[in-house]
Amino acid sequence: MADSTVRSILDAVVSTVAGIDGTGSYTFDLSASGAVRRGRAATPWTTNAPCAAVWTAGSEEITEGVAIGWYREETLVGVQLWVPGTDASSTEHSAQVADAVADLKAAVRADTSLGVSDVMDTLVDEVEYEGDDVQHGGMPTATVILRTRHYTTGRS
Repeated sequence: MADSTVRSILDAVVSTVAGIDGTGSYTFDLSASGAVRRGRAATPWTTNAPCAAVWTAGSEEITEGVAIGWYREETLVGVQLWVPGTDASSTEHSAQVADAVADLKAAVRADTSLGVSDVMDTLVDEVEYEGDDVQHGGMPTATVILRTRHYTTGRS
């Protein structure tokens, strides 16, 4: 059985996030083994290095404006980013996590198809920042929702 498009998208997002390696225009390094995990996580699994969790946040089939026999699906993928806090203020922590989001945006925009043949586009749909998030391990964190758009024939 062939892998589903959603599974391919999740694999691609994990790979894209893990490709943020702290070199060039990237501020943070998420390329270490285990730094990026699939599945939602309430707290970071490390406090001394950046890490990210990737999960499916939802999907929707859209038929309006699409040829009969085809449909467009929008799949939402959540990415929770954590960066190590410093002794700086929560304002500085917010700036640090904003840099991590900028890294993610740059990585996604380098290939908005995510290397998945069915994906036409990926947009950064929502971002929520928190400089000192007590509920998520006390580390600076951001929740990012990516919206992928892809077309498919028939119903799956």
